[in-house]
Amino acid sequence: MPSVTRETARTTLRRARHQILGPHVPDPTRRWRGIAPAGLPTLRLALYADCGWREMEHAHGTHTPPGWPRVVAERLVAQGIGLEISVVTVASLDALPGDPEALTRWLRLSGPPDAIVVATGSVHYSRRLLPSNPFLDRLRTDIGRRMGRHAHLALRASDPIVKTLAKDLVPYRGPDALAAFLAATGKTFPQAPVGVLPVPALLVHSRGRRATERRLQADVRAAATAAGAQVIEVDELLAPHRARARGANRVNLNALGSRIAGEEVARWLLSVASAPEHAPRALD
Repeated sequence: MPSVTRETARTTLRRARHQILGPHVPDPTRRWRGIAPAGLPTLRLALYADCGWREMEHAHGTHTPPGWPRVVAERLVAQGIGLEISVVTVASLDALPGDPEALTRWLRLSGPPDAIVVATGSVHYSRRLLPSNPFLDRLRTDIGRRMGRHAHLALRASDPIVKTLAKDLVPYRGPDALAAFLAATGKTFPQAPVGVLPVPALLVHSRGRRATERRLQADVRAAATAAGAQVIEVDELLAPHRARARGANRVNLNALGSRIAGEEVARWLLSVASAPEHAPRALD
């Protein structure tokens, strides 16, 4: 009887949620693999990234489309180069793969990557009152999607509470995992240049987050430089636009921010493609 009661309660909750929030929207990024028109020479890009590669006009969530990588692909196609991309989801710097087997486990490209970009770490800025789990994360996504542009006002209203009571979602523990990742990419894909895209600077700081941001930003740039990777700087380009280039949480990039970041990454990739040893080619 108790199990029947629990199942009945779950069914009732699912129906109520569906009535209030509407059907869950499938992730529009799931099958996105770049833009590689037939007949164009193509670059293969391995992207190890957190949710910041999505375009988040309003609320954070898996209902949002590809962001700056789509801009990169469009800019390359305009120059006569296709872009095949495989996105490996890496939720934090600590989760970066540090050995060849882990590095390639989720990589889906037609051949070895011609370039690698790593763009993760925003979770170390995140604070929440409630824990992160599949049910609550999906509920947050559905509520945020339903709120649309009103999500901006809701998050502003909750700022004082979050600043005072919320805890770090994933504390920052240092750059060791990033250094191990960069060393692994150098051994596994020695022919592929690596670009590191630091998390954009915060617009609003809670207690202690300014120090975390400074430490994380400095560590990421130092680890990239030590490994011979290219730091792709977008902070100065985003700074004049402030909240106009961000989603509701003022961390993730919206359409404007995605365009600014994407154009900078595209410039780097075009410089990579201009080198004879990295010239794009027809896909195998």
